[in-house]
Amino acid sequence: MQNTTAMAMSGKHALQVTLTNMGNGDYPFITVGRSNLATYPKAGQTVTVYLYLPANSSEIEAKIFVMDDLYHWYDAGEMTVLTAGTWNRLTFTLPAGVTGQLRQLGVQFNTSNANPVSGDVFVDDIGWQ
Repeated sequence: MQNTTAMAMSGKHALQVTLTNMGNGDYPFITVGRSNLATYPKAGQTVTVYLYLPANSSEIEAKIFVMDDLYHWYDAGEMTVLTAGTWNRLTFTLPAGVTGQLRQLGVQFNTSNANPVSGDVFVDDIGWQ
């Protein structure tokens, strides 16, 4: 992962995630931990993340997840196949069972390709309400 000015949804920067040799079922992820979450979403709030997959990229899927204060993992269910060449909006409404300050907030990736894939995904405009 790295900060980049090569792509941005708004402003001038985004997070560039480089996925290498990701196979179906590998599920790499990016996350921010509780010590870096000055504020955090709570049960009932909807988390939004924008992901950009460059044109002509291999198929990559993603979903939002959180881990609550009791180490329970919650996610958006099915992966969303990212559309290449555009910003993809992912959302996840945190269920009532989410308790306390989140330990992690992140995005998990996968591919349904039979062969491993590599490529960049850009992440920007993460928020909740």
